[in-house]
Amino acid sequence: ERERVASHHCAELIRMREMKKEYIAGLSEDCWGASIYTLVKDLPDIMAGKAELENYVRFLFTSCIMGLNLTLQFAILFWIKQYVMDPSMRQAQDTYGKFHREVFDKSGTFIQANFEQFGSGDKEAL
Repeated sequence: ERERVASHHCAELIRMREMKKEYIAGLSEDCWGASIYTLVKDLPDIMAGKAELENYVRFLFTSCIMGLNLTLQFAILFWIKQYVMDPSMRQAQDTYGKFHREVFDKSGTFIQANFEQFGSGDKEAL
């Protein structure tokens, strides 16, 4: 009798494991997949009042990791803009402004002689 019960429990565990594998198949194994899983599986259980401690911990952990992930991604974008793009754009605008001040007259006419005297490094930058 004891072996029959143990066998039944073992078969039930195997069936549950296979169901779980089918349920999460196709999700990537990263914080995005974990977030999707917790939104689809844990959040409805929490809202329905059927959650266990495991559901709360998993949902809280993946929410914190997702928040950290998004914060770091936006911080990296901000730093790229601030330290890479802004100085490059400023330099290009300054070079183009210098070109217009030194090579064109007040009416906007191009002056070839001024262009020939314009710095070679500035010409390369244009």
